[in-house]
Amino acid sequence: MTFDIEPFHEIVRLTVTHENLADDDAFTAASAGWPTVLANLKSVLETGHVLPRAPWEMHAKLRAAQQAQSTI
Repeated sequence: MTFDIEPFHEIVRLTVTHENLADDDAFTAASAGWPTVLANLKSVLETGHVLPRAPWEMHAKLRAAQQAQSTI
């Protein structure tokens, strides 16, 4: 995993690259997970406060379905 932070006009661009994932399920989990973590980080940096609701709760059903499949 790499994090690239670079100037972009008057703001900063953060690029997160997650490589060598085990399979499509891992890709789906990472695709759902990183945006929520970064949204919360952005909120903390801009306001000093975390988001009022845990952003990963948006994907709780997806995570539960993936866990159910892995136990089969």
